[in-house]
Amino acid sequence: MGGVGMGQGKIEGDDVCTFGNGSLICGECMCKDGRYGKKCECSGDVIGNEEDENESGCRPANATHVCFGRGECVCGECVCNTRPDPREVISGTYCECDNFSCARYKGELCGGPERGDCVCDTKTRQSACKCRAGFQGLACDCPTRQDSCRANNGLICNALGNCTCGECRCDPNSRFQGARCDECATCSEDQCFFHQACLQCKAFNAGRLTKEQCDMCLIEIQEVETLPYVENSKNCSFVDDTDNCSINFAYQTSDDRQKITIFYEKIPICARSMTGSLIEGQNLLILIGGIVLSIVLIGVVLALIYRLWTYIQDRKEYAQWVKDQQDANWEK
Repeated sequence: MGGVGMGQGKIEGDDVCTFGNGSLICGECMCKDGRYGKKCECSGDVIGNEEDENESGCRPANATHVCFGRGECVCGECVCNTRPDPREVISGTYCECDNFSCARYKGELCGGPERGDCVCDTKTRQSACKCRAGFQGLACDCPTRQDSCRANNGLICNALGNCTCGECRCDPNSRFQGARCDECATCSEDQCFFHQACLQCKAFNAGRLTKEQCDMCLIEIQEVETLPYVENSKNCSFVDDTDNCSINFAYQTSDDRQKITIFYEKIPICARSMTGSLIEGQNLLILIGGIVLSIVLIGVVLALIYRLWTYIQDRKEYAQWVKDQQDANWEK
């Protein structure tokens, strides 16, 4: 029985070797000139003739593993591995990215599909969360809206703190703390100071609030001569640092606590006192002037009376003297 020659194990143009680009010999493809690869699928005319040289296209500078160890270098390009879960995909030029290893928030990748998606960052060439509108942060964990930080008066963190990731970080030196920096453990039960800032900026264009913060104030203000009696209202006052004048006001909160109305007196106490003092001073000057004028007039009248009396006396004395002279001449 004759032996089988080596040529008998050769299968020319077998489809296994990429449609005739090589021959299947003992289970391995023997590629034709200009072709390489396990199945002769690569063209040496395009990329090069040596398979090892073409791995440079599958390995970034200073990298140790081809395709980051998560893929196979085929024809100088990375073919990334597949995952058991078809929803998990490895991607990138060097298989450096995926859609399942981004940061998580509350156990959800990128905070969940409503907050963001795990994608390949084209700048860093790493997996990163791409947040949807309204969210930011490494895991899309920070909402950009500030509604949760808004106090009842409309101010963000009561203008006594900063809203970060939907939470207030209150000024540690402020007596107002809490979820919206509007709770004061050392204050009385009223909220006079709480509403003072909005009243100052809206009614007097003064106080600690900026114009942007003032525009956030949700209070309704009404100017009055004197504070009226209003059901469920609280009377307050504060001293304006600019002129040391005291402002009286009252606030009323609606039953649903959604509307705040502030009544404030038009004239500060200092201005009112100054007006009263001015009027009293003017009256006093008028009184004094009247008295002085009266004294002068009385003096003038008395002087005239005295002058008239002396004139009459002089006339009488002169008449008597004339008579005496006549009598004397008659006796002679």
